[in-house]
Amino acid sequence: MKEVQSALNKIEDKLSSIDNTLVRQEENLKEHMRRTDILEKEFKPVKSHVDQVRGAGKLIALASLIAGIVSVLIKVV
Repeated sequence: MKEVQSALNKIEDKLSSIDNTLVRQEENLKEHMRRTDILEKEFKPVKSHVDQVRGAGKLIALASLIAGIVSVLIKVV
């Protein structure tokens, strides 16, 4: 009977330890989620700027392509 009680006590101690670990992990997760939300809000203007720069790059590439085609046509004609 003592062996069973001892085993149950060990299991109870391990469960208590697991519970404490889960509580700490939940606190860490909440902090991580809070920081992620802040970063996502701060990142929106950066994403908008990156999209604008990509659009400008595509516009420059298109203008260069058209200029190249016109240049070739002028030389051919």
